[in-house]
Amino acid sequence: MPSSLAPLNQTAALLMAAAVTELFPGALLVGGQGTSDRFFYDFEFPFDFQENFICMIEERMRMIIREKREIRLLEMVPSNASVMLRHHGQPLLAESVLELRRALVEMCQIGPFICYSPHPVLSEVTIPFFKLLEFSPLGKRGVRIVGAAATEKEELKRLAKQPSSSSRCHLKVGSELKMFTALDVEGHMIWHPRGELLRQRLIQWWKEEHVKQKFSFITSPAAFIGSGGEGSLTLAHKEYFFQFGTARLAEVALVSTPEKCDPTLGFLAPKAFFADRAHLFCLDEKLLEECISSLQFILTIPKILGFEYETVLTLSSDGPQKMRARAATLLKEALHSVGVAYTIEKGDCPGSLASVAICFADALGRRWTGPYLSIPAEPMPAGKGSMLIRSTFGSLERITALLLEHRGGWLPLSLAPEQVRILVVTEQSGDYAEQVCKRLQAEGLRTVVVSGDLNRRLYEAMKEKVPYVLLLGKKEAAAQTLTVRAHGESKEQILSLDEFCMQVKCEMGSETSEPTN
Repeated sequence: MPSSLAPLNQTAALLMAAAVTELFPGALLVGGQGTSDRFFYDFEFPFDFQENFICMIEERMRMIIREKREIRLLEMVPSNASVMLRHHGQPLLAESVLELRRALVEMCQIGPFICYSPHPVLSEVTIPFFKLLEFSPLGKRGVRIVGAAATEKEELKRLAKQPSSSSRCHLKVGSELKMFTALDVEGHMIWHPRGELLRQRLIQWWKEEHVKQKFSFITSPAAFIGSGGEGSLTLAHKEYFFQFGTARLAEVALVSTPEKCDPTLGFLAPKAFFADRAHLFCLDEKLLEECISSLQFILTIPKILGFEYETVLTLSSDGPQKMRARAATLLKEALHSVGVAYTIEKGDCPGSLASVAICFADALGRRWTGPYLSIPAEPMPAGKGSMLIRSTFGSLERITALLLEHRGGWLPLSLAPEQVRILVVTEQSGDYAEQVCKRLQAEGLRTVVVSGDLNRRLYEAMKEKVPYVLLLGKKEAAAQTLTVRAHGESKEQILSLDEFCMQVKCEMGSETSEPTN
């Protein structure tokens, strides 16, 4: 995930926010960001947003650039930053800044405009090329405006041709695929039956891999002990280890976050989520070996799922300095051993001395943590060795959201809730369709037969992104063949049933096989 354009896009995001508040004094800032190839900002307007406002905002942005306004970066305590934002008529940002658990927050001032900005910006408002690409509604009065900035005109043209972020948003795609939906304004989400099939498939694969690694599965009352959050899982697993001595424990549990959730983030940061966690207890001298083994495992996940990713070593401020240095050294040695490139960051890792995270980008280019490996800050009792915390997905909700956004809703065949849909073209081919369905189900493929209006059923199958659609009519029944339309392609194949089964098995085998390091 290249980040060379991130400061340029972050500056463009703040420039757009300044332009909007100048043009529409009643507009409220919700928040925004610049990423490697996009910038966006969310606003609340006291009126209905009109398409022609986009041109007005672009022109005001150009005017601010021509004025060569100075950029000032400020650091202040959250309470002072909140007061300043309220003074500038931005109560939503003022409230969100107060909720930050930091000693100091970063503020950016462009002329009279001031805003919270935790991401790097340019030293001056110099943006060679930019364009506002789209806007989309967020709730009753909310609007998200998305643009792109670049140093070269051709690069901007390339970025402008990419699929819109709103069309790939997991909330939109998940709704179209009938997988999940928002339950309430607090950020709780509910899985539909098709989404539940995907969740169960991920859990099944997770269990199969952990059985190979000789983990024991337990179910703890994590939701009812401690904070009810992720730390409660660690507490439960430690107690189990102390009592029964089982050194490799794994669990998928529903946990919650105490922080206020942004409903626009959906499954990327829900109020409650299914967390997979594995805890490894070992002798101190075996900790490096376990780190290397666990890193090799979590690094297969983005490759299997087809993600571009970034590996980040985060050094925490929690715990004694000597312990933090030892944890950092261990993880660096493990990273060098597996031969993966990584970046080092200092950040907030509550309860951790250091961690390695596999990070993915969403449709807007924002970075999110997926699989990770963590060395906890709280030491084990004397004589009990060391503990390592590992997560394969981070959260099932987030990995699902990122999968949908990265692949535009086309899930890997092995994970698709419905892998094959058979469309019966004529009544005479109904018996043949049932025979084909039984054979495919016997091969372990999730297959259904649907009859009715062909054009409507074909449209529905494409919209719901069913990986394989089989068209079976009189011709196919007579020749004992299949007309196959694969993965949204308009070109069709004529295959025998055996040929189709072989093709599908090869595709699934290539998806789930572990890449060599």
